[in-house]
Amino acid sequence: MILSKIIDSRKQEFRALIKLSLIAVLLVICRLILPNHRSLGFLIYNLFLAFIPLIISTYIRYYSSKKTKISNLICGIIWLIFFPNAPYILTDGLHVIGPSSAFVVIDVVIWIYILLIAFWIALLSLDDIETILLKQVKNRLFVHVVVAFIILISAYGIYLGRDLRLNSWDIVLRPYSLIEFIYQSFANETPGFFNWNAVVFYSIIIYLGYLIHIRNQKDKVEAK
Repeated sequence: MILSKIIDSRKQEFRALIKLSLIAVLLVICRLILPNHRSLGFLIYNLFLAFIPLIISTYIRYYSSKKTKISNLICGIIWLIFFPNAPYILTDGLHVIGPSSAFVVIDVVIWIYILLIAFWIALLSLDDIETILLKQVKNRLFVHVVVAFIILISAYGIYLGRDLRLNSWDIVLRPYSLIEFIYQSFANETPGFFNWNAVVFYSIIIYLGYLIHIRNQKDKVEAK
């Protein structure tokens, strides 16, 4: 089964992520049965979606040599469509931080915990794409610029998901509506329709995480 092969390609990371995700599920269940119970199930759903780009990037990274460039390009486009789902949990804080209550701190802690898992997934997946590009281009500066551009596009994808309530599936389910929303946002046909501040903010957060991840990777290599 291809999924089991993908997981076997990086057992250590997937095992850790699965264990952390199971703890996240347990925390959400506990929050549901606490007094003043509240459902945070949407965090688990979004965490599940965050795994999709990592599975795709792992597949490309470890099996790309067996496939044609066209199939790799198709997989890369699919990855780009789903990648914003990984850092998207950053915006779920808007739902978590609601009316003040005795349990709001617990809600925020659960959200931050799941956010960190999702961000780790996002950075691992982004690292896969960087590694794949370096094998093809062998120009680190160019690849770094491409990755930065990918982050910008992903930030725009987060904006589409959060502010316009669109998701990755809409590219298949509502392609014409998606194209119309994108066109209107750049054409500024609706005042205040496109908030560049949100896109820049998401980009900075993801990019800083990316830089920290790169630094940690270099430290690990130097320590060996």
